[in-house]
Order: sequence, then structure tokens, then C-alpha cells
Amino acid sequence: MHHASSDMSVPDSSEWLREAVAQDDPEILRDSFATTLRRRRARQRPKAPVLQWVPRWRLQAARPPVLVGGEATGAAACPTLVSQASAGARRRRASRNPWERDAEILHQACREAAVWAEPWRLMVTPGHVYRPDAEFLERLNDVVATTGMALDRLDIAVQEETLARDDPHLVYSLAILRDRGVGIWLTRFGHEVSSLTLLRDCAGSGLLNGVRLDARLLTQAPAYVPADGAVDGTAALDRATTGFFEGVLSAVQALGLSVQLTDVDDEAALRFAMRVGCAEVSGTHCAFPGSGAMAPTPLRADLPPLAG
Repeated sequence: MHHASSDMSVPDSSEWLREAVAQDDPEILRDSFATTLRRRRARQRPKAPVLQWVPRWRLQAARPPVLVGGEATGAAACPTLVSQASAGARRRRASRNPWERDAEILHQACREAAVWAEPWRLMVTPGHVYRPDAEFLERLNDVVATTGMALDRLDIAVQEETLARDDPHLVYSLAILRDRGVGIWLTRFGHEVSSLTLLRDCAGSGLLNGVRLDARLLTQAPAYVPADGAVDGTAALDRATTGFFEGVLSAVQALGLSVQLTDVDDEAALRFAMRVGCAEVSGTHCAFPGSGAMAPTPLRADLPPLAG
């Protein structure tokens, strides 16, 4: 018989487990295994990403712009969480499949958009070139089922490289998305080699809603735009470049496609959007006077008309 002393300490879990093994006690071993499994699952459960939002505005001639939705531009990094994360955890996050991160952003964006005060549209731009195949459609169905987001309020931006693939499965998937009310937009137009023939074919078959043009491309001649698209957004609009894109966007609109000018960070870019008849604009300069915080829910739609 053992007598407890005042300085007796409680044995740690490893000592307790070794004792259970020595005693060959299956009940203790089963409970220990279940506890360890629950702890591991809790550590592995992904945290919901904190999204960054940009509002989408529809321009109207001599009338106030109308808030039509928001774009989830990605997850904002939390310095505190990053600094506290172990090196192993950071390596595991870095080694994840890019689609896993896109899926998390899509799920969280749909979850937030499902409870917006108005039925605004949600734009999601995946962080890498992917193919909306059967697996994507299955994942999207799961997201809709768990978040309650209406598919006819969702817009997905894909890169031209994706649309240029001669793949009947891709066309089939895009057709299913369009039939279910999902908008398909071509993004990064003008960053890579672009084809008006491809746009004509996609527009004619009803697979594409519109084209998104980065306003930062208007500041420099295309020959000086780096491959990664990192242009100087503070430079004045280049006259030759704006003239070129006016012609290109006129051809795009002639196909029945809408045009959204993104990254509108100054008055010159906004006036260009109005001049060429862009359907939508988004960017830091598009938080119009009185629009409030940079999140779709509190933004106001009772804004004054834009000057011509």
C-alpha cells in the first residue's frame, strides 16, 4: 500500500501510458488512443480564412453607381497567428495543394455572401490556373449544400489559359455552370497573349459573361509590362495604350460581353471606365464618397451620381 506524500506529483500522460502497457489494460489503451486521436483532429481542423473584400459597382450614365456585389480577393494573413505557428505547421500549409486553399476561400466566401443584407453577386478568383472539371462541380455542390449560397449569385473568374484548352470536358463543365446561373468571367485580360477569336467563340456559345481588365495596364505601353503584371499604378495613363484598349474593349462589347475594370485606384482610371462604357468597376478609388468600410455588407448604395 502506497501512502501519498505532500510533494507527490501526478504522473504525466507518457508515464501513465507506459503503466497501462505494462499492465496490458485494453480499456486504458483504448481511451488513450481515442483521446490522442481527438487532439490530433482538433489540431488538423482548418481555420476559416479571413477574407479581404473589394466591392463591385455598376456604372450608370448620369445616375448613382449601384453596388452589385463583392469580390473575395483572398485570405488576409494574420501576423500573430503566423508568428505563433510552428515551423512544421508553416511547412505543411506551404506544401498544400493550391486547390485546397482555393476551396477554403470559396467555401468561406459563399458562407459570408449567403447572409448578405441584399442578394449581391459574389466574385471569386482562384489563385492558380485550374480546370473546372467534374471534381470542381462536385466540390461546388458541397459548398452550396453547406453554406446555403444561391448558385445564380456566384461569378467565377478564370484565366484565358483555362478557356484556351481544347477540352470537351471543360466546355461541358462550363456549360453546366452557366445553365445553373454561375457567371464566368475572363480575368487578367491583356496580361498574357489574348485572342479575340477565342472570345468570339466563347461569347457565341454562351460560355462567357464578360472580360475583366486590370486598370494598371493603362499606365504603360504593353512592351514595358513585366510578365507578372506588376505595373506602376501611380503613373499617368499612357495615351497610346488607352487608345489601344478602347478599340479592343469596343470589339469585346460588340460580342455582347460585359467589361469590368479592376484595380481602379485613381480618378483617371475611373473616367476611362466611364468613357468606354465599362459595366462594372472595382478598386480602392471605387469606395465612392459615403460608401463606408471596405466590405460588401455595410456599403451604401445611396451615392451621388458620378461626374461625367
